[in-house]
Amino acid sequence: MDTLTLGILAVIALFLVATITWVVKSLIVICLPNEMVVITGRKRRTADGREVGYRVLNGGRTMRIPVLERVSRLDLTTIPIEVSVQNAYSKGGIPLHVQGIANVKVSGRSPISDNAVERLLNKPFREVMSIAKDTLEGNLRGVLATAPNPHGANHEQGIQNQRHGQIDRPADGGERRAQRHRHQGQGVD
Repeated sequence: MDTLTLGILAVIALFLVATITWVVKSLIVICLPNEMVVITGRKRRTADGREVGYRVLNGGRTMRIPVLERVSRLDLTTIPIEVSVQNAYSKGGIPLHVQGIANVKVSGRSPISDNAVERLLNKPFREVMSIAKDTLEGNLRGVLATAPNPHGANHEQGIQNQRHGQIDRPADGGERRAQRHRHQGQGVD
């Protein structure tokens, strides 16, 4: 073989290696630690027997099938949300004005993550924040409605109970509020 033929074969081999590398790289999906990758397009069964049209990847990597599967990502970083409730009435009928900051994130733990996929996938970031803010403000109103009268005889005990989360016991509806967050795929740490 002459050098021209060897040169052409080397260029073809280099082109084939580059093409194969590009194809494999485009099919590999890498999930960062602060995100959840959702691969949609094929049906599969979950651990509890439900049939869903997606699979979830939390960290790591996987291969996707071209044409059949599409990759979407959900951000799992903590989002600080300013919460403000005006004219919420306490147990004693006293109007309260409360402001605060809540740190919210989409849960990456199954089965809560399934709720997040079904409700939040491909929604703009602002819409996710708005949903979380509305839910938190509604829950805050519920907590304030169970709060003792701040001007009553036991005012200091009521404040201590609020600080330590004792007002938000399951008997007061705290578990129902937590279930609503999990239902939407949100977690409150």
